[in-house]
Amino acid sequence: MSYYQHPSFEGGRGRAADNPYDDDGYGGGGRSSADSFYIKDSRTLQKEIRDINQHIISISKRLDDNATTTSSGGGGNVELSSYSSSSGGYALDDVRSMIDKAVTLTSCAQKDVNEFKEYVCNAPTPQDAMNRQQMLNKFTNNVSTLAKQLEDVVRRYATLKKETAAAAEQQQGYSNKKKKTNKRGNSGGPRSTTSSSSSRSHHHHSTTATTTSSIRSSSTSRRRGNDDSSRNSDSKIGGDGLWQQQHKNISSVISQNSNAVYEYGERKLRSTAAAAAELLKSSTSPIQREEHHQDRQQQQQMGGGIDLEEGLSRDKLDDIKRIGAEMGELQDIYTTLNSDMARQQDNIDSIHDAMLRTLDTTQRTNIELQQATDKRDTSLKRKVYAFTALAATAGLYMLISSI
Repeated sequence: MSYYQHPSFEGGRGRAADNPYDDDGYGGGGRSSADSFYIKDSRTLQKEIRDINQHIISISKRLDDNATTTSSGGGGNVELSSYSSSSGGYALDDVRSMIDKAVTLTSCAQKDVNEFKEYVCNAPTPQDAMNRQQMLNKFTNNVSTLAKQLEDVVRRYATLKKETAAAAEQQQGYSNKKKKTNKRGNSGGPRSTTSSSSSRSHHHHSTTATTTSSIRSSSTSRRRGNDDSSRNSDSKIGGDGLWQQQHKNISSVISQNSNAVYEYGERKLRSTAAAAAELLKSSTSPIQREEHHQDRQQQQQMGGGIDLEEGLSRDKLDDIKRIGAEMGELQDIYTTLNSDMARQQDNIDSIHDAMLRTLDTTQRTNIELQQATDKRDTSLKRKVYAFTALAATAGLYMLISSI
């Protein structure tokens, strides 16, 4: 196998490149010698690039021919060692030698491009440096593009070689099978009888082995079934058992979600009840609580209470009656709230709304009671406060007990 003979390449080195203005050995200036080396190496690189391009085109054409031959060769019956003139394909060994040659050319071209950079560094004028840099960029781009194309060609070659080898192996197996069939057809007499008896014996042994394996598998399955039945006595066989298992799983998920919703609602109601208690506690000032305590002591000393209707006018009594009716509505709200609590997570939002309405009604009733009482009658005022706090506390206790 003969490889490409790389031409001589100056690469900007030598006496002319080191000192461009020295005289050359032929009476000319060093500048002309340096330019001649630059021109010579430029032509060498151009020739290398053309050769690489031609090799890649030739390799691609031969790979296409081999691919066509493989696809239409009757199961991949392709000659691997010589050219097939009837099918128009080339041997893959020849393609491999062309690829090796193209790789050698590309490697030499890349090396020459690196050496060509010295011409840019040793340019005598800035204009020459710019021109040589442009030429260097052109050579670099061309060689890089050809290197990528060569990589694609190598991949195609590797793929085609695998496909051809697989097709040849398949064809060889088909030929061997055909030869065995012909040999069996030509043989007769006692040999055929012996072969038939041996085939029957082989069939009998295979049947016995199959039966034994089926018995073992059935016994194994029965043991596994007994173990499964002992672990889960409620499970059934078939579609009904699967449906019941899925139903149990779904029911457990629903119950878990329901418990989670109920726990969330319970925490929310407890926090709301605590907030209501704090609000009612904070609505009564320390002075009012002290007055209420003094009033209780005074009632214990006097041995009796003060009538609620004393010292009030008819308008005030009407207001008190109306407020009593509102307190009845408040009791109804507490009753509704208690019934809603029995429905757990389905009415958590309505329970929360009822709590808010209860707080609003309690606050409004407290304000109206304060406005309805006579400011000069401190004992009546304390009694009204006590009545309001007692009603609200009773409702909250009823709510908390229902939770």
